[in-house]
Amino acid sequence: MQYERWPIWLSALIGVVVFAMPWLLGDVASTVAAPLSDAANWNLWIAGAIMVVLSLAAIANYRPWEEWVTALIGVWLIASPWVFGFTAASTMAWSVGIAGGVLVVLGLWSVFVNSNGRSYAA
Repeated sequence: MQYERWPIWLSALIGVVVFAMPWLLGDVASTVAAPLSDAANWNLWIAGAIMVVLSLAAIANYRPWEEWVTALIGVWLIASPWVFGFTAASTMAWSVGIAGGVLVVLGLWSVFVNSNGRSYAA
């Protein structure tokens, strides 16, 4: 049987959005609070890039561990406004948190739906 690919494509799209967030929402964040630190920007760039690469790898050759990593990156994104101190930039913090929450749901959903006796071969 074929596995569900739409959650993986959606994860890739969220990865692109997370990667672009410092540019998309950076001005909004800097008007409310201090500009995002370089570490916070690099966090979003790295997490977004990993999500895109991981999603494309999962589309090419699905393995359940890739979806577990997607969920873990989602948890990390939820925590990152507190870790990097940009909770005062509420638009950015909420956007990152929502993206992380969606990644957690997509990762876990994909693991459980695609592991019900299905083949992982594309």
